[in-house]
Amino acid sequence: MLYILGGAARSGKSMLSKKLVSEKQIPYISTDRIISMLQRGIPDVGINHNQKIIPKSIKLWPFIKPFCKSLIKHEPHYLVEGDSLLPKFITELIDTYKKGVKVCFVGYTSISIENKLKEIRKFGGQKGDWTLELTDEKILRGIKDMISYSKYLKSECNKYNIKYFDVSINFPKKMDDIFNYLTSE
Repeated sequence: MLYILGGAARSGKSMLSKKLVSEKQIPYISTDRIISMLQRGIPDVGINHNQKIIPKSIKLWPFIKPFCKSLIKHEPHYLVEGDSLLPKFITELIDTYKKGVKVCFVGYTSISIENKLKEIRKFGGQKGDWTLELTDEKILRGIKDMISYSKYLKSECNKYNIKYFDVSINFPKKMDDIFNYLTSE
């Protein structure tokens, strides 16, 4: 089974991924790692972390798609997670592999920018957390963009009939709901 977990930055994707590794032994890769590899190893493809999310996702898909197909064919279980996945592209995999793919997207459409910042500071801070290096003002600007991106993802998930979870309210319970959804038969 290929598990795909897309969504806005700071929506809990990495936290869920680590839980899937720990509790279900499902290995994963973040699209952030793939972007870093392309940015450093093949800079001519023009994909990097500083690009706007949707154009970056569109440029990244030709690399992600064959990678996902290979995982479906050769790995019993694997998770691909990241903010650079778009519902319109994921439908290609769902349509082709039906029962071999389990997908959901995560975002936050109805939380205030200030409350999301508090949540980030409360639940973040693990080793490698990039938000530790940023001021609250910079994070607040990013949150505003991610709320807009969450609304886009929610709309696209509705359009393509893909499960969407909003973590705006009761974040810990929503993390459990998403984990249970992904691991259910």
